[in-house]
Amino acid sequence: MGTTFQSIITEFENDSTRKILGQTFSDESIVKKKLSCTSITNTEFTNCKFQNVDFTGSYLKTCTFNNCTFRQTIFHKSEFWDCSFENCQINQCQFTKADFYTNIFDHSYLQKIDSSWSYFGTCSFYETDISDIDFTGAIIDNLTLEETTFSNLKVSENFPVKFSKSGKLTEVPDSWSLEKLINLI
Repeated sequence: MGTTFQSIITEFENDSTRKILGQTFSDESIVKKKLSCTSITNTEFTNCKFQNVDFTGSYLKTCTFNNCTFRQTIFHKSEFWDCSFENCQINQCQFTKADFYTNIFDHSYLQKIDSSWSYFGTCSFYETDISDIDFTGAIIDNLTLEETTFSNLKVSENFPVKFSKSGKLTEVPDSWSLEKLINLI
């Protein structure tokens, strides 16, 4: 049996570098762990559950999450580069001030997420359900959408969403206007 994610977390207690490179993890449950400032690159997670995990300030690059569940997990000020979320359930999580660059969400379900002040650049959503998301002050740049549904989006009039498509920037002060713009993609 290979290295488990749980065993790596235990090693982190004695090592402050917190780097994971080129690993594969499956069928694990990670509950109530603090993994802030962790760098995870070229790593695959399959059938993993993350609950009450704090990834604040973490960096994830070319990671794949297959059939994973994230619940009450914190990714405040984290960066996601070229990651893929396939058949994932993401519920009651915090992605405040997080940056997403060229990520793919495929057949996933995102609900009750705080993504205020986050950046979504060139991300793709395929057959994904997105509801109860706070986009206060977020920047959304060049999304690709296919058969994705959005409902109950939260937007602030004082801190509108900045929405860009093909170089045209629009400030969006309300959820109705955001949903309308998204549906035009």
